[in-house]
Amino acid sequence: MIRALGFAALLVGVASPLHAARQDGLVVYMNFDEEREVEGVDNTGPLRNLAADSEVRGKRIGLAMEPTLVAGRFGKAAEFKNSAGGNAIDDWAINLGKLDEVYAGNFTVACWVRYTDSHKGVIVGNKELGNAYAAGWLFRAESGKHFHAAPVGQSSFDLSAPKPTDGAWHHWAAVVNREGEGSVSFYFDGKLVKSTKLATASASLGTGRDTLVGAGADEKNGAAKKLAVDDLGIWRRALSEAEITALGSGTGKRIPESSSLAWAGAGAAVAGLAWVRRRRARKA
Repeated sequence: MIRALGFAALLVGVASPLHAARQDGLVVYMNFDEEREVEGVDNTGPLRNLAADSEVRGKRIGLAMEPTLVAGRFGKAAEFKNSAGGNAIDDWAINLGKLDEVYAGNFTVACWVRYTDSHKGVIVGNKELGNAYAAGWLFRAESGKHFHAAPVGQSSFDLSAPKPTDGAWHHWAAVVNREGEGSVSFYFDGKLVKSTKLATASASLGTGRDTLVGAGADEKNGAAKKLAVDDLGIWRRALSEAEITALGSGTGKRIPESSSLAWAGAGAAVAGLAWVRRRRARKA
């Protein structure tokens, strides 16, 4: 019995380590927190991509000399202050390059967003704002059209988030799952807003254009104003509803899982073994 209890405690320690489940399949992870720039290294500083084994690099574009960082949902966030016209990038935006290979399969995009003024600014996406029928997808700060998608060979559609302009941080997520008939789902604050079928399960949302944060993919329209983005992730897999809920509901979580469970499990294992030793010592 004693050995069984000690072994069970050990199993808790083994079964609870940092599995990094939410990091699985990450292509882009940007938390925008400040970090000292390292000379000769192109993936340091607040625009670095923290996704392991990813070649994607966040490139600042626009006129601003430096990216604007503000208090974020976690640590710092990227803030875009382009002009009210929402046209050319006269402040700054981020270019993540072409990710069409990702958008041809299962993928998920998620981030925290904060703004107060509904406008035609793009939060993140891979299509130009001016052509509703061009293939691709985007999150945008326009009332009634918060998630816009146009899979290849399918009419475009828009899904809306409930009241995102209150100045609070809200979690946005889109999931493309090609299992079965295929679907595109939009989540707001961890809750499913709506799911739409794909015309064909293989319909790509690639456009041949770069993915931008803070502006439309043609760099000529949709520049975001007074809008902040934090904890941005793009995965080459469809996150489950439970994973999206964990990220976006209640107090929310960063994309990297907390290691607290790992330490708790290890602590339980150590405590269990110590308890076994004490019992043996008493018997001796």
